[in-house]
Amino acid sequence: MTAYRVTQATPNHLLITLPGASLAPLWFLLLLLAILLFTTYGTSRTVKRVLQSQKTPAELQAYISRFRMVGTTISFGSIGLFWLISYSSGSIDLDRSANRATMRAKMTAFLPAQTLSIPLAAVDHAIVDYKPNAARIRLVTQSNDDLGYPMWSDRRGQEEAANAINHFLHPDADKN
Repeated sequence: MTAYRVTQATPNHLLITLPGASLAPLWFLLLLLAILLFTTYGTSRTVKRVLQSQKTPAELQAYISRFRMVGTTISFGSIGLFWLISYSSGSIDLDRSANRATMRAKMTAFLPAQTLSIPLAAVDHAIVDYKPNAARIRLVTQSNDDLGYPMWSDRRGQEEAANAINHFLHPDADKN
């Protein structure tokens, strides 16, 4: 679902998109939420014990209800904020008519997208750079310069995207 995808492929235009998603895995967000909610509940029990002698049972119950509501709101808000901070999306756009190869990456929901481009005629081929836990697509030029995707990721589909770029750049290579 969050893999690199070829969304448009014509003889003059290739668009590869990376749908927006959080880099934090869902299991991690749920675990973090469970910890925050458990902490809120445990803390509210301690607050209840401390204030039991100072408030009436009705006042104490109202206070604990508000305490838990605020704690739960803060917990869900923290998870939402963490998701927005770790949000990423992007695209690779190769356009023969404009002679542009453009890479766009949005690395958090709060910052503007980073856009890099070079003339398409200068691009020789695409490769995938690998690190131990991540990879990124690079467009290598004829002068051995390159345009690397600004974001390293562990998302699937990068090899297929590089193959689609190479096929777009050299459509006659498959016929031989």
